[in-house]
Amino acid sequence: NENTIWNDLYVKDIRTKLGEILAKSDHNKFNSKDYIVIGIPNSGIPSGKGYAKYLNLEYKQYITKNKKIQRTFILKNNKERTEMSNKKYIFNSELKNKNIIIVDDSIVRGITLKTLIKNLKEFEVNEIHVRIAAPPIKFSCQYGIDIPNKNNLLVNKYNNNEIIENFNCNSIEFVNIDKIKEIIPHYNKLCTGCFNNNYNSSLEW
Repeated sequence: NENTIWNDLYVKDIRTKLGEILAKSDHNKFNSKDYIVIGIPNSGIPSGKGYAKYLNLEYKQYITKNKKIQRTFILKNNKERTEMSNKKYIFNSELKNKNIIIVDDSIVRGITLKTLIKNLKEFEVNEIHVRIAAPPIKFSCQYGIDIPNKNNLLVNKYNNNEIIENFNCNSIEFVNIDKIKEIIPHYNKLCTGCFNNNYNSSLEW
C-alpha cells in the first residue's frame, strides 16, 4: 500500500545518508581510480551507493546474495551460521586484484563478515576495507530481535585493531551514534538499546 511504499523510501533514504556519514569520515582517504565500493546485499546497498557517490568512487555489485539463504544471525548455533555464511554470497570473478570497500548494514557476531573476507581473499582481492552503516552493536535486544547475549557480540570481544587482525581486512569503521541524531527526525522516539543500552519503553508496535 501507499504507506508501505513511503516507509520503504524513507528507510532507503536514511540508509543512503548513513553511507554518506561514513564517507565523510573517509574524505581524501581513497583514490577514486583505485577503489571499488560494494554494498553487501541487500540492506547494505543504499548505504554503499551513498558512500560511493559522496566520494566519487565507482560502485559495482560484484557480490550478490544467494536468495536461498536466510539471515545467518537467526540460526541456532555457530556451526550452522558458518555453513550458511559460506553459501550466502555469489562472487563475480572480476573481483580479482581489486581494492574494495565493503559497506554492510550492521555486525552482530561477525561470522558472516569473517567468512566473506576469507572468500574474497580466495578470489585474490588486494585490499578489503569494511564500513558498517550502523554503530557497534554492544547490547542484546529486549524487543524480540534475535541478538545474543552481549558477551557473544563481536565488538565486545575485539576492538577495531583486533578485528582487522583476526579477520584479515585492511580497515573497519562504524557510524558514530551521535551522527544518527543529525539525519533521523524524532531520534528520541527510537530505541537505541542495542547500541548504547538506552532502551525506549514507550515504543508503539
